Amino acid sequence: MLQCHTHFEFYSKYKEVEENAKILHFLGRYKPWKNPSEYKATLWWKQARNTPFYEEILTRLMDFKISQKPQSPIDLHVIYMLSHPLYFKLKKIWYKIKKKIGSKSHRNKYREKYSKLKKELKETQKLKNKIKKV
Repeated sequence: MLQCHTHFEFYSKYKEVEENAKILHFLGRYKPWKNPSEYKATLWWKQARNTPFYEEILTRLMDFKISQKPQSPIDLHVIYMLSHPLYFKLKKIWYKIKKKIGSKSHRNKYREKYSKLKKELKETQKLKNKIKKV
C-alpha cells in the first residue's frame, strides 16, 4: 500500500506508477479505437498495428467516424430550387396541366410529381422565410 503524506507525494508516486504500467485498461467513456486522440491511445494503436486485425480495426474506425458525421441540414436540391424559382414554378404549372390530360396512368404519374413538387416548393419557401429573418 502506498504511504504518502502530501498531495504532491501522492501525485508523484501516481505518475511514477503510471509511467511503468504493464497493463492499460481503457476504462473511460471514450475508447482509443473510436477516438485516436484519447489519452494513451498511441500505445494502443502501436499494439494494434502489430495484429492481423489492424485493417479491420481501421475500417471499423472509418465506418464509425462516418456514421457520427452530422448530416447536412439543407438538401442541395433545395438550394438549387432557391436559385431557380421561376423554373420550378413553371414546372409546377406544367405538371398541373399534365395531370389533367392523357391516360389514367399518365395523369397519376403527373399527379404524384405535382404533389411532390408542391411540397418541395412549400419547404423551400419556409427555408427562404427563415433566411430572411436572419
